[in-house]
Amino acid sequence: MIRLSLPVFVLILLITSPANSQDEFIWVAGMKLKKGMTKNYVIPKLKENYKLANFGDKDSWAIVQEEGSKTKFVGQVAFRDDKLIWASRNWGFFSGHNAYDLSEALYGALSNVTEYGSDVAQITTSSQRAPGISSESITITFPQKIITVSVSRGDEVEDGVSIQESFHHIQK
Repeated sequence: MIRLSLPVFVLILLITSPANSQDEFIWVAGMKLKKGMTKNYVIPKLKENYKLANFGDKDSWAIVQEEGSKTKFVGQVAFRDDKLIWASRNWGFFSGHNAYDLSEALYGALSNVTEYGSDVAQITTSSQRAPGISSESITITFPQKIITVSVSRGDEVEDGVSIQESFHHIQK
């Protein structure tokens, strides 16, 4: 059974939301999917390299890849009137206590900020590389607060993920 944690689902919605897309397309399963593409074009193309699992609704499909005895969830597509209306890309599945702790921390940070009415955010990413260390950050900037998700790895640091919530001064 495929399960997504709430924070991962929220991030998928933020990333794939039409309000946040520039050209309303997304790369899924090696294919550039755009709203309005026909079901008769998309489904056969996806079936060339992936298995499709129907969600019970005749127009909603999970895209999966079989890797030996395991199945990897790749993404989803949904159609209305034979036109693509929604697509998502899965960036990974994480399990175990560390993954649960990470999702709880991210959920806590996001719910704390949105609890007070901050539901519009700017998302930026950055990366830094130096000999023996690399780090990537996702910064989610709300009107009054910032959430930063940082990933670090290397020879001279402990590999890991940190999630921070901070407030920032808005200059007037």
